[in-house]
Amino acid sequence: MPKKDMELEGTLRAFSLPDILQFLSMGKMTGILSIWREAYNISLTIKEGKIVNSSALDRPCKLGDMLVYRGFIKRRDLEEVLNAQQGLDRGKLVGQILVERDIISKQTLRDALKLQLEEEIWELFLWRDGQFKFEQKLDVDTSNIVVEIDIEPLLIEGSRRQDEWSKISQNIPDEDVVLTIVAPENSTELGPALSESEWSVLSLVNGFYEVGSIVVRCGLDKFETYRILNTFIMAGLLRQKPFNQVEKELLQQSDMSPGIPSLTNVRSTEPQPQETSGATRYSKKGIASLFSRGKREVKEAPTTTIQLDFISPLGALAFFINSFYETLIKTEGFITSRGDDSDLLCIMWRSLLMRHPKADIITVTYGRLNVKIMERIIHMQKGISRAVNECYDESLALLSEITKKMHQIGLERLGEKSISRIATGILNDFSANIHYKHDEKFNFRSWVEGLVKI
Repeated sequence: MPKKDMELEGTLRAFSLPDILQFLSMGKMTGILSIWREAYNISLTIKEGKIVNSSALDRPCKLGDMLVYRGFIKRRDLEEVLNAQQGLDRGKLVGQILVERDIISKQTLRDALKLQLEEEIWELFLWRDGQFKFEQKLDVDTSNIVVEIDIEPLLIEGSRRQDEWSKISQNIPDEDVVLTIVAPENSTELGPALSESEWSVLSLVNGFYEVGSIVVRCGLDKFETYRILNTFIMAGLLRQKPFNQVEKELLQQSDMSPGIPSLTNVRSTEPQPQETSGATRYSKKGIASLFSRGKREVKEAPTTTIQLDFISPLGALAFFINSFYETLIKTEGFITSRGDDSDLLCIMWRSLLMRHPKADIITVTYGRLNVKIMERIIHMQKGISRAVNECYDESLALLSEITKKMHQIGLERLGEKSISRIATGILNDFSANIHYKHDEKFNFRSWVEGLVKI
């Protein structure tokens, strides 16, 4: 009789993941271990008792974002690779494309993938519920092995982390917690005692960033960041900020007010000084005039083509988002909760900002996106210089995600036909007449059409 492959399955309430991995390691098993809970699932490829692959490594944004946050690649590199995956490099993994293009070395990729996989597994060690299934397969495909992890050292480190996590979670229950500094009685005693890593973490605590965002920004792994923050909490240097206080401060900053840059303002019918050109135009002051709360110079004829001058595509995209948002909240059927939806743009911005650490120069004021500071910097430096290039790319990525997220919400509430009509209408109103001084090759219309799929 042919030998039947072994199967092992059950719940994590009966068998913990460390126990399962130890069994597979001691037996030098080869096969696929699947773990799932609710909508989350992960598959680990085991070869002779070692972990050699994971389905988590095929999640491009996770690996790509980690490489960006740790400074191995630029945001623009990641965007180009993700676009290539949809075209010439379809079917290839992000890491493979990065190595082929000499953006990172094979060793850097191995180190990044190993760290990603280890942290993924250590997170799974904390699960107390879920299901698992191991299918022994002696013929598993291991031709694309990039990392190989010995299970025994992984278990030892995981056990240590589990013990500390139980203490840390009492003070930092989840990554949405916002911490604020409690001034020490004698600050002179604090400085020399802190390590470089501790200073890098402490410097990011400002009463606004969530703990999850601090992990992203400091460049340390999640466990080490949490451990440092917990040490500060235990020492009385940090405390948790009440959620209602965070929300109150956020909404105070974005308090609604007239004069916000959008098509609504451009179409104002208030009497304005006569313009010399046949098209409605902002002055050559560019974005400064766009974000001014004074009166606009608008041609009286409502059918006139709108022309706008911006410093960079950031200003144009922020203008589009503000116009899109204003139109959506005025469309019947879009508002589902008056309180939440009136602050939707602000909440969306803050949520996405936590994942884009170098885009925090973008703010929300008076309930609308404001890129004035970034545009001024670009203008003063006479272009998108190397000094601001990373911030520019990260800001563009943030605005792009907001556009896609807002479009998705509109799609769910209004339907494809209505949301396409709204987005197309706003785009047609001004996209052909947008001008910016820097990054002139940026095709605004194509960019937006790609984001909202119209």
